[in-house]
Amino acid sequence: MPLEESPSLNNYKQGLPIEKHRPRNQRKIAWTFIVFLSIITLSLALVLHLKNQPVEIFIGSGTITGEVIGERNQPVEAKIVILGTEIEGESNLEGYFEIQNVPAGNQSVVILYQGSGWEYLTTITPGQVTNIGKIKVIPTSEPNN
Repeated sequence: MPLEESPSLNNYKQGLPIEKHRPRNQRKIAWTFIVFLSIITLSLALVLHLKNQPVEIFIGSGTITGEVIGERNQPVEAKIVILGTEIEGESNLEGYFEIQNVPAGNQSVVILYQGSGWEYLTTITPGQVTNIGKIKVIPTSEPNN
């Protein structure tokens, strides 16, 4: 700054000048911009969160229980799969199974045992336990030549 443009001491006789406040319009624009950025940030965070969440949070989910028995009514260990999902489970040594967080609505439950599969259609109610009862599995045998 050239010397001619610099303030003189007379300008400071009554102390340092008080900073002028921004006009009301500029404040309103600043707050509008801050609110806009906040909404965008929250929206993006929500989208990212929902992208990582299963659909069950919107439609609800329930639990499927049942018992798998063999041809002589003995308990068997089998794999249980819910078609169209990545949900699966297994029956325990007593043949019982419980699969949680199954999407509500009509579901196809597949019981897999010794190379065979049995499909059962059932309806899952949100927040409820659906017992599909005893499922008898009879493995297929290969024909002798």
